[in-house]
Amino acid sequence: VRGVRVEKNALSFDDSELAGTIVRVLSAAGVMTMLFGLVLVSRTRGFGQLGQGEWGMLVAASIVIAVVLMGIGDSALRPALRRIAATGDASRAQQAAIVGLALAVVALGLMTRALYANS
Repeated sequence: VRGVRVEKNALSFDDSELAGTIVRVLSAAGVMTMLFGLVLVSRTRGFGQLGQGEWGMLVAASIVIAVVLMGIGDSALRPALRRIAATGDASRAQQAAIVGLALAVVALGLMTRALYANS
């Protein structure tokens, strides 16, 4: 399009701060979700069932994935979002977001299957 100027840096300083705030909120929501999940485990089948049988393995795998997702958000995504503001390069943030999305879908599938697990 004629007359439209595209700048290298698409995010302004305020957008970068907003992105960092969103990542912090998502991290806090992840912690609260895991704590609520632990309460649900204690109220349903109990911690003795973790790692035993289909249900226990599914829940244990989901807990591991949730911890990995928090690590990706805090150690990969947050610095990558800061880097966008400085360099305009969003490739690392996109990679971290795609890996996080894939892991979240796997965790959702595991927890859905756990609802119907017999043992």
